[in-house]
Amino acid sequence: EAATGSFLASYRQSAPRDLGETGKLLDLFLLQKAAYEVCYEAANRPGWVELPLRSLADIVDRLLGAEVPA
Repeated sequence: EAATGSFLASYRQSAPRDLGETGKLLDLFLLQKAAYEVCYEAANRPGWVELPLRSLADIVDRLLGAEVPA
């Protein structure tokens, strides 16, 4: 969460305009990367697949406005 927050803060500072639609595109890329990581770990390190699955679920929960348990 800290790394994500830091990245997004820097991105927002250097973005030429309001994130608006760009934020939605960033969400799409985050979903794509998380799904890729699930597939990669499932194929190469099945014992590690829980981490990217949890990340994918957190992203989906955030996008749907669901409460993510601490």
